[in-house]
Amino acid sequence: MSIDKLIFDFFLFSGVGWVIEVLYRSVRYKRPVNPGFLYGPYVPLYGAGATVLIMTHHFISGENILVRALVYLAVTTALEYLTGEALLLIFRKRYWDYSRNFMNLRGHICPSFSLAWAAASIVFELILYPISGFVAGHLTLAEIRTVNVAMAFAYMADFFYSSGLVYRVREAKLRYDDFVRERVRSISGGFNRRRVMVPALDIARRRLVGIRNEIPDAGEVLRRYRSYRDDFVRRAGVLEWRKK
Repeated sequence: MSIDKLIFDFFLFSGVGWVIEVLYRSVRYKRPVNPGFLYGPYVPLYGAGATVLIMTHHFISGENILVRALVYLAVTTALEYLTGEALLLIFRKRYWDYSRNFMNLRGHICPSFSLAWAAASIVFELILYPISGFVAGHLTLAEIRTVNVAMAFAYMADFFYSSGLVYRVREAKLRYDDFVRERVRSISGGFNRRRVMVPALDIARRRLVGIRNEIPDAGEVLRRYRSYRDDFVRRAGVLEWRKK
């Protein structure tokens, strides 16, 4: 079991799961239904489940079928619950709902479907997993890696588009800009309120400005002094001339 083969199985069984879900839901709802949260023809939950089952089978392959079925039951149930919670948190949407089923937990898991997944895991182990090994055996390592890289890019592009992550980032930026503008507005309003709360300082400032405007500058005082002095000297000279 190599990492390249494990990744290849993830993408392969994501596609197989999409086909299964399309057939099941289209028959149930009597109209074509895209079962996944992505737009492409794949359901990552099936790929993740297959990957987990392959790794689990690697450790319990020597056990009898009953033990393997119980282990598969626990693994698939935990995976379904965690995936349901994650999808509800990220996309705010339920992609399956067991709320009407007996003994369901938050609508993500219930005993009837857990037993069905355990039985499907045995079928996967005995039939589907050998088929994936047959398909991978006819591909070279370079071809498997090429498929893995191409599918990884397709998954990432689909995820960003389907989840609306780009729009959420843009919306978060707009909210941050609004928050900054509101904070600046509130701070400037606080300064204005402080100025209103101390009117005595404004009155004193206006009085000082008025006094400063009323006081003449030094040059004007000097010119007036010289004018008064010259006028006094002139008058004093006239008085002395009359005495003579």
